[in-house]
Amino acid sequence: MKIIFAGGRNFSSVNAIRKILTYLTEMKIINYKEKITGVSGKAKGADTMFAEELKRFNIPVEEYPAKWDDLGAEPCVIGINNYGDSYNKLAGHNRNTLMAQNADILVCVYEGSAGTKHMINAMKKLGKPTYIFDYNGLPVY
Repeated sequence: MKIIFAGGRNFSSVNAIRKILTYLTEMKIINYKEKITGVSGKAKGADTMFAEELKRFNIPVEEYPAKWDDLGAEPCVIGINNYGDSYNKLAGHNRNTLMAQNADILVCVYEGSAGTKHMINAMKKLGKPTYIFDYNGLPVY
């Protein structure tokens, strides 16, 4: 089972991650006896923290960093960053779409960020299970 672990870049609670993983196990959403692979967008905050916690338990993690410098990607909207460099404004959305296509479920911490909302919508559009938690590790819906 491939599980996307995602959420806000300002997320920083290892205790919440452990609470979420315990909840998912107790609710039989994940079973550590099955082959599990984490899927991470490599963004700071929740993505990176979940990946680090999974690696602590020798659970493999596939990483999908956003390709901000790929100006030939489809779709692409070119923006200019604070350093005057061009970048693809849709790189995060493109990455989320690819992760959604390659994973079975989404587990995320959500506090209103646009990127996490896009990830949730991408999974729901594909009809894949989505589990949303607040920053304290409590299920939202």
